Amino acid sequence: MRSGTMRRLYRLSMVIASIRAWRSPCRAITTIEGLAQNGELHPLQAAFIERDAFQCGYCTPGQICSAVGLLTEGHTRSRAEIREHMSGNLCRCGAYTNIADAVEDVLMPRIAAKEAAE
Repeated sequence: MRSGTMRRLYRLSMVIASIRAWRSPCRAITTIEGLAQNGELHPLQAAFIERDAFQCGYCTPGQICSAVGLLTEGHTRSRAEIREHMSGNLCRCGAYTNIADAVEDVLMPRIAAKEAAE
């Protein structure tokens, strides 16, 4: 197959997957706008601002939503794992260090609190 055909098939598969996720009654889709609650920023949104973890803002919504996924899933326990799990999100400005700092600022206290409770 030619590469143009492959790209169209890939795009079509992404559209189908998005429609399935949207139509599923047991799934919720949260966007960057849905993270703030009662006028308060999500802790990751606040950490991104505090750590200056954005420059042009192009990748910021995806970076924050992916980081929220890390917190929700609970698989990440170190800075190396943060960087590994966030590696699929590209930042054309190169703010990766600040992004990892912001995620670590929110994640590590949660891990410490969970370990203290156990």
